Amino acid sequence: MQEQQEKLARFEKAVFAEVDAKADNIRRDAETGQKEMFSEYEILQAAKSEKELNRQKEELTKNAKHELAKFSLDCKRKLLVKRAELTDEVFASVQNRLQEFRASEEYPSYLLGCISAFSKTAPSAELKIFVHSADLPLAKDIQKACSQPCTVEADDSIDLGGFTARAENSGVCYDETLRQKLAGQKNYFIENSGLSL
Repeated sequence: MQEQQEKLARFEKAVFAEVDAKADNIRRDAETGQKEMFSEYEILQAAKSEKELNRQKEELTKNAKHELAKFSLDCKRKLLVKRAELTDEVFASVQNRLQEFRASEEYPSYLLGCISAFSKTAPSAELKIFVHSADLPLAKDIQKACSQPCTVEADDSIDLGGFTARAENSGVCYDETLRQKLAGQKNYFIENSGLSL
């Protein structure tokens, strides 16, 4: 009986040793599987994190571009407003100086010189020349300065000086007023004054 008990104890020991070995193998396999699973999870999480990071980066870039464009447009709008204000100030000042010139002693010879130059290049026709009523005392001088037959009439809309002319046979009108010449300089001023955007 003792021998059977010893055999049983050896068998029991062998079985437990085998069970322990199998349990160790299962534990090692589980740890390896767990490490592989954690490794796959970490890779998956890293990929998710990278994707989210890229999405946020794209969104931030898009928002930054939008804000920059908005800021740029706002700056351009403010510059346009300031440019318009400066241009208006400059042209108001020039208009005042033209009004002073129109009242000066030099203005009549300027007006007669302009009419003389215009009449040499205007098509042959009886011309009707319009000047401000304050310039009507120059009517005879205007007719002498004009190289073509002409009549002189008042037009008080010619407030800064100069004249308009109409060819009676064709009805073509010419605007040689200082206001028209001043208006024609506005675009040139904006383009060449350093105020362009």
